[in-house]
Amino acid sequence: MEKLFPQEDGLKTKSARLDELNILLNLDSRKREMVDGDVGEEAGMPPTRDGRLDR
Repeated sequence: MEKLFPQEDGLKTKSARLDELNILLNLDSRKREMVDGDVGEEAGMPPTRDGRLDR
């Protein structure tokens, strides 16, 4: 198949690398959430009348 545009190979390479980096960043943020513990605690708490979380 003919290339659609001259930079197609570069785009494919960069898109694959971006996907790899996004996966690594998502893994890292999940690790921090598990270590911090704040996200799980706040997720179950209902907001107060003014929209803030009551601690």
